[in-house]
Amino acid sequence: MAKAASSFGLRIDGHIVWATPRGGIMAVALPSLREFVVRRAAPPGAAEFTTVHALSGPDSLGRIAWIEGPFSTAPERKHRLKTMRVDGSEETVVFERPGGALLAASPAGRCEVGHHLALAANGRRVALLRSLAPRQMPGELLQVGQIEIWDLHAKEALAANVAALDEPMAWTPDGECLLYAALVPRAVIPPRGAGSRPVGDFERGWDMVPAIHALDVGSGRSTFLFAGRRVATVGPSQIGDAAWVASWESAERIRWQLVETLTAEDLMVFPPPWTHAVLGAPRSYLLVFAGPAAGAPQRSTQHYSPLSGPKPPWAVQIADLRGTEVQTIVPEIDPRLPVSFGGVPR
Repeated sequence: MAKAASSFGLRIDGHIVWATPRGGIMAVALPSLREFVVRRAAPPGAAEFTTVHALSGPDSLGRIAWIEGPFSTAPERKHRLKTMRVDGSEETVVFERPGGALLAASPAGRCEVGHHLALAANGRRVALLRSLAPRQMPGELLQVGQIEIWDLHAKEALAANVAALDEPMAWTPDGECLLYAALVPRAVIPPRGAGSRPVGDFERGWDMVPAIHALDVGSGRSTFLFAGRRVATVGPSQIGDAAWVASWESAERIRWQLVETLTAEDLMVFPPPWTHAVLGAPRSYLLVFAGPAAGAPQRSTQHYSPLSGPKPPWAVQIADLRGTEVQTIVPEIDPRLPVSFGGVPR
C-alpha cells in the first residue's frame, strides 16, 4: 500500500470502492488509506455466485449502489440493483428483473443493462442504461441504450425516454441534472465558442459524434452542452460547478479536459500519460484509474470470466492537476472490474 495521502499536504474525506472477482467489493478510506472488505466474495469452491457488473458511490449518506447478476448464461437468469452502506450494513434490493448482468452489454449477452451506474451524491437517485442496441461506427462498435433513473427512497423508476451511449454518467451536486453522452449529427457541434471543443481525432471521420448532454429530471428536458465522449466529477470546485470531459485521440488514448458546466469553456487540459478514467477531483487534485506506465512490470490479474484471461493490473492514483506529482493509492485492480470514488473535499 502507498504512503498516506497527506504526503501531498492533502486531506480528502471519502472512499474508493472497487469490485473483486466472484462478487466481492473492497474499499479504501481516505485520508487514512485503511483498506477493508465491504462485501465478501464467494469462496473459490462455490459453484454458484453473483458478479458485480456496475458500481457507484459512496454518496453523502455513505451508501454504494451496484448491479449484480449470477455467474451464469442460463436463460432464466436475473439481475438486481442494490444499495448498501460502505460499512457493509443495510444491504437493500431496489429491483430485480429478468436478464443477466454477465456479458449483458457484449455480443455474447442480450444487452439488458449497461456497464455504467451513476449514484447522485445526495443519495436520492441512481441512473443506469437498459435495452442496449449495437451501433457500428468506423473502427468501433458502440452500444446505445435508454436512460433509466430510480428514486431510491420510493424504489420507483422515473420515466426518462432518453437515448445515451454506454459511457460513464455523472450527476450535478443537487441530484437534479444528469450528464450523459449521446450521438448527435456533426452539424450540431458549433464551429467555435462554448461547446465547440474539437471532437477527438479518433472520431473525426464519423457522421454522428459523441456529445455531452444534461437531462433535467424535473422537466424531462435534455440539453446539448459540449462535444465529448465521457463525463465525470461534476461538483463544486474553485471555479464553480465543473466537469471533466473526455474525447478519444486514438483507439487507445483518451484526452480529458476540465470545463465549467455553465459556460462549457475549457479551463485545463490534463496532460499525458493517462488514458483511462477520472474518478474524482477534490480541490486541486485528481483521482484517476490508471493503466500501467510505460516500462512498468507487466504483472497480471486473473478475471472471473472464463471468456477472458489475465490482464495487467491498473491502479488508482492521485495527482496534482499539473501532473507533476503522482501517488498510488490502490496498486492493483483488474481493469475490467468497476471502480468508483465518493467523498467530500475539505
